[in-house]
Amino acid sequence: MFDAADHFSINLMRPGRPKFARRDFPVAGESNAALEGIITMFGDYKVNESEHSISLLIIGGSFPAWDNTNQKRFIAIDGDELTYKNPTPATGGGTAVVTLKRATSATE
Repeated sequence: MFDAADHFSINLMRPGRPKFARRDFPVAGESNAALEGIITMFGDYKVNESEHSISLLIIGGSFPAWDNTNQKRFIAIDGDELTYKNPTPATGGGTAVVTLKRATSATE
């Protein structure tokens, strides 16, 4: 979610994350497996149209080392889709690519 007031919230979850054996209370190792399948962050953003990039001021998220840091993503917009590339993903190596689609309003 990127809003008109320059705030963002990103919540990504890997499909197929394992369920907890006891629904609400993980046993040893289950918490790590669940957390390894999630990336969340929120903060403020600024677009640089000439670079086709977006700077994220990450206030907080699932990676504590990212709190209060600035990170740059390279973006492309095609219709209702925004694709951003992270050249330095937390997984290490390669480039992470995320495509987001504009939400429609409840009246559409």
